[in-house]
Amino acid sequence: MMDHNIIFKKASPIHAPTIHQLIKEVLDSYHLYQFRPAYVDQDVDDLETNYFNNNGYFWIVENGLGTIIASVAIYKMDDHTCELRKMYLKMQEQGKGIGRMLFQTAIAKAQELGYTKMVLKTNSKLETAIAMYKKYGFEFETISACDQKADCDVSMSKILI
Repeated sequence: MMDHNIIFKKASPIHAPTIHQLIKEVLDSYHLYQFRPAYVDQDVDDLETNYFNNNGYFWIVENGLGTIIASVAIYKMDDHTCELRKMYLKMQEQGKGIGRMLFQTAIAKAQELGYTKMVLKTNSKLETAIAMYKKYGFEFETISACDQKADCDVSMSKILI
C-alpha cells in the first residue's frame, strides 16, 4: 500500500543528526550497525561539500507527520560514475513502495546529472534490497578488500544509458 503523504526533500545540514539516527536504527534492525566504521557516515556531516557541490544529491523523505522515514543519495565517484548511497528506510515503512520510489528517484537524478554508471555497496543480509537492485538491472561485481572491512559485502553496478 502506497502512503501518499510522503514528501521528498533536499537534505540540509539540520537533518544530519536525524540521518545518522536513521542509519543506526535501520542497520541495528539487521544487527549490522556495530560493524560499521565511524568514518563511513562522515559524509553526512557536510552535505554541501560531499553531495550538492560535487555533482551529487541527497534526499530525505518525510511522512505526513513530518518525521524523516527514509534517505537516499547520489555521490560522485568520477565524471561518469556515481554511487548510490545512504538508501535507508525505516522498517515499519517497508513494503509500501517507498524503497522503489527512492531508488527510481536516485536513478533519474543520476541520469539528469550526466552519469552513465551507478555503483552501490550493500550487505548480503539486505535480501529485499538486493532483489530490487537486480530487478532494475544491477549486476554483482567483485568487492574490494577495503570495502570488506566495512559492513558491506556486496558490490553491484548498472550502466545508465
